Amino acid sequence: DQEVLFPDVVAGIIEKHGITVWQGAASFLRALVEGGNLERRQLASVRFFDFFGERLPVAIVERAQRHFRKAHFCNTYGASEAFWMTRYDEPRPPGAKSELPIGEPYGAFKLSLLDRQGREVDAGETGEICVEGPVLLDSYWRDPEATRAARLNGNPNSFRTGDLARRDRK
Repeated sequence: DQEVLFPDVVAGIIEKHGITVWQGAASFLRALVEGGNLERRQLASVRFFDFFGERLPVAIVERAQRHFRKAHFCNTYGASEAFWMTRYDEPRPPGAKSELPIGEPYGAFKLSLLDRQGREVDAGETGEICVEGPVLLDSYWRDPEATRAARLNGNPNSFRTGDLARRDRK
């Protein structure tokens, strides 16, 4: 448990044990890139990075791609109430953007971006991420009011995330 506090130690574990898949918080990928002394490592074993939890600058992914040359990088978005709603597969090179998109919804989910009145926002405008689908929380334990507030129009298969996003113009 203490080893994860030291990115250089974790990088050594990845190298020593030939780790092939990494799933974890975006902040730890950043810590690994910034403090793992990756230029000293043989890291060809890593094939897949799935990161989530917070925004990650594209520059960090670019640096990670240079050290983990074979790895595929995937940004996933979700919440405890609706785990892994979206996925974005980062191309090589990442391209001309400063932040990673959260991507497209998985097949079981329908996402919408709504304004304060519950109307879908136009491309380029900011709205609350709302999701509908079969794999969402049933309820908040002993808190029916919070459960009602998290629903879209009383739909038990919906969830208002409270997170804000903007749909890119295409």
